[in-house]
Amino acid sequence: MEHILLERTRYTPKVMFNPTNGELEISGTSIPENANEFYEPLLGHLQRYIQSPQHRTTVNINLAYFNTSSSKWIMLILRKLVELNKKEKKLVVNWYFNKNDTDSYEAGESYEIILKNNCRRHNNDHIEFHYLVS
Repeated sequence: MEHILLERTRYTPKVMFNPTNGELEISGTSIPENANEFYEPLLGHLQRYIQSPQHRTTVNINLAYFNTSSSKWIMLILRKLVELNKKEKKLVVNWYFNKNDTDSYEAGESYEIILKNNCRRHNNDHIEFHYLVS
């Protein structure tokens, strides 16, 4: 499986995925003109990764700003990765936020609640969610 590296632009975040060590980074600003076009290939790549994942997958999300359509895709990506629970694999999400940006922190909390509720419905919880000041 190939690594992904999409450099940050004015409207799109840096996306780096290394399937060898199970690390995904999404950082910068995410306000693409077409979020579907930007994020859909990543979601497909993650679907293939889940077939043979590492024991631990770490997701680092450090977005200074993201729009509503990006928010939807971030949730889709995280929900896809929750499927690692079915394989008894660990998912660690590091949510970076600016200490003065309560909206970003609260968005992270919302994602965490949704993901952990999804895990509990399947009677397994191999997910960690951490909040880190950027």
